[in-house]
Amino acid sequence: ARQVLDVWREWRLDEQRYHALEAALPLPERSAPEESSLDERLRKGEVVRIMFVGGNEIQRQYDAAVYRELKSEWPKVEIEFAHTGWSSNWGREMDALIKAANQSDVVVLMTMMRTLLGRQLRAALQKPWTLCACTGKGGILNSLRYAARLAVQQRGG
Repeated sequence: ARQVLDVWREWRLDEQRYHALEAALPLPERSAPEESSLDERLRKGEVVRIMFVGGNEIQRQYDAAVYRELKSEWPKVEIEFAHTGWSSNWGREMDALIKAANQSDVVVLMTMMRTLLGRQLRAALQKPWTLCACTGKGGILNSLRYAARLAVQQRGG
């Protein structure tokens, strides 16, 4: 639900409707109390490795800015981007993608990838994964933040 609102904002749709939809989110989606403790752990330097898979040259343009912004918030979060584009040669990349993804703590799968690539990657993942339905910088950044919190949450403590 949160990503739907991110897409809504990204597309600059009706602001009043956005706020009404946001207010209708279930309480945990609006304010997660454990989120601040997860953020604190990340600010203090908990190491998280994220693999982001999907997108094309447009999303690739955001990599440096997204990386800098996330590192300024959480210095020990590492991101590996794999923008697979729409190439039909994805089968050649599959083994390397699976290996890199399973060496990360969490994987973000963007909806912008070949269908069979996404299916096979999800089937082979041994790590938690989350979705990125947005195509813009803000949505990608929010997906990476969510993934980092998910990784920390999975560790417990």
